Formats: sequence, C-alpha cells, structure tokens
Amino acid sequence: MKKLVFVAVMLVGFLTFAQEKAEQKRDRKARMENRESLSPEQQAEIQVKRMTLQLDLNSKQQGEIKKIVLEQAKKKRSKKGTMESK
Repeated sequence: MKKLVFVAVMLVGFLTFAQEKAEQKRDRKARMENRESLSPEQQAEIQVKRMTLQLDLNSKQQGEIKKIVLEQAKKKRSKKGTMESK
C-alpha cells in the first residue's frame, strides 16, 4: 500500500513539473516574438538600460555601449532578413 501511495505522489509531481515547463516555454516564445517586433534602435535601448542597471554604467559608457549594441542589432536584423528570403 505504501508503494502505491508513493507511486501516485511521484506521478502527480512529475505531471505538475511537466506542465510548468510547457508554460515557461510559451512565455519565452511570447517574449521572443515581442522582442523581434521591436526596431533595432528599440532593442538597443532596452539592452543598454538593462546593462546600465546591472553594471552601473555612467552616461559616457552608455553612449559607447549603445553604438556597439545598435550595430549588432542591425546586423542581426539584416541576417534574419536574408535567412527569411531563402
């Protein structure tokens, strides 16, 4: 009887865990779709703000980082455009 109860508890635990994973995947996919709909300038601005909070950047550093991130975002957008056209 103890084994049966143990197996039932484990089964419920596994099912709950699997459902949480599926919800996390859907949330991640929604965030990625929202991020892709932004322009490269908006993506760069968001990334610079995030980096400023994490790294405590000053305004000069923010300007330098924004140039780099914007360039990368534009390259990524152009690569994505060429991949979609194939």
